[in-house]
Amino acid sequence: AVAEAWGRGGAAGQAFGVRYAGHPCPSHSGSEHHCHMRCELLGQCGSAFDDPLADFLVGAVDVARFDERESYSLAESRAALRWARHRLASIARADMLLCTFPTVLCVLLHEIFPHMPVLFVAIANPLFAAPGCAKREDNTVRDCETKEASEYLAALRAMLLDESGLVRGVAAYTVTAALVGYQTGVSLPVAGKAGRYLPAAATWRMQREADVLVARSRFLETAFGANFQGLARELLASHSIPLQLVLQQDLSGYVSYEDLSTFRAVVIFPQDLGLHKFTEHYAMAMPIWMPSRELAYRLQSLVPWGMVSYSGSWRGATSPSEEQQRLPPGHPARLRPPEETWPDPGSPELAHRPFFNAQTVPFPLAKVAFWYEFGEFVAYPAVQTFTSVPEMILGLATADLGAASTSMRRFRAELWRTTRAVYAAAAGEVAEATAKLAVEEAALASRPR
Repeated sequence: AVAEAWGRGGAAGQAFGVRYAGHPCPSHSGSEHHCHMRCELLGQCGSAFDDPLADFLVGAVDVARFDERESYSLAESRAALRWARHRLASIARADMLLCTFPTVLCVLLHEIFPHMPVLFVAIANPLFAAPGCAKREDNTVRDCETKEASEYLAALRAMLLDESGLVRGVAAYTVTAALVGYQTGVSLPVAGKAGRYLPAAATWRMQREADVLVARSRFLETAFGANFQGLARELLASHSIPLQLVLQQDLSGYVSYEDLSTFRAVVIFPQDLGLHKFTEHYAMAMPIWMPSRELAYRLQSLVPWGMVSYSGSWRGATSPSEEQQRLPPGHPARLRPPEETWPDPGSPELAHRPFFNAQTVPFPLAKVAFWYEFGEFVAYPAVQTFTSVPEMILGLATADLGAASTSMRRFRAELWRTTRAVYAAAAGEVAEATAKLAVEEAALASRPR
């Protein structure tokens, strides 16, 4: 969709050659499968290729623990990436940059290459691995209400509001649209997630009719997870139900998408408000079982949602004047205090701010319930839910799986069309702006001197 729209915009007449960057291999034991996915989906296998962006990300994220670095400055990150500029030649030659995550990387690349066309896709909280953020003691919220974080969010806002038209942003789903809106004051179109990258053969076939997959989840490492597994197996055995639960994280080696599609169904625990595993299994049209709203609310206190674990916003950074625009990004003069008319963050646009301590007494039920509605889990049809382990087992044994899968296929087909339209529109606008700029530069170069 992006390549076709780019051609229609007039900036190029042939298909893109695509190069991927910024995908480090986590050494964290629970995330090593990402290296296999990188090899299968991107063709980046082993460590033979040079990826300076991946090296940069290792400085922002502790890949050994898959954890964010503690509070660092925006100046430090700028210096780190500019130090590697001589290794960014391939990026400098690109016709377009499609950037997703972490958002701070997209902002820094835009600062280094301000005239490069950019399509930014918000797939996670923009404050993940951002400068100026640090853990709070006895709190699930990461504190980003600092000068450093505000400076970074102001830079993100400036990138998204770039008057040249060379930058366009798209939200992958509703929760990231809400987060970007709150944190930067910029409204992004919502594309939806359709899992377009899955191999064609990765479609639900139920070749393993008796095996129910339990997708990877940190819930299973808690006391709840241990009790869930024990109770489920006892119920299956005591009632002679010919099903067995297969925990994905217990499987040795990498499980391909094609192999995943052979299971009877999948059980997914919502450890966050946006899960690629949900998108991928839904794209396979594989029947999905998830906790009901009420159960999901309770589970959230065990494994807090990362999407709503970052405080902070741009807090009144307004559109810079022409004089301010000539100043370097991050200059104090580019940050202005809030206007008197600016409301408190979160009001009236949002009933609850997008961050809260998930382990307080009393439990923040209203906030949890409000933000859960932004997840795909409640928006996509034919997702099966359960309020207890017995209800889950009964559904897995007796539900009309074919009907559920058919409904999922129909919705995914519509989602495929709408996501394509949103990305094509955004890319087309960037392409049009790029073509216009090229014409202006050519006209300027042809003038007699």
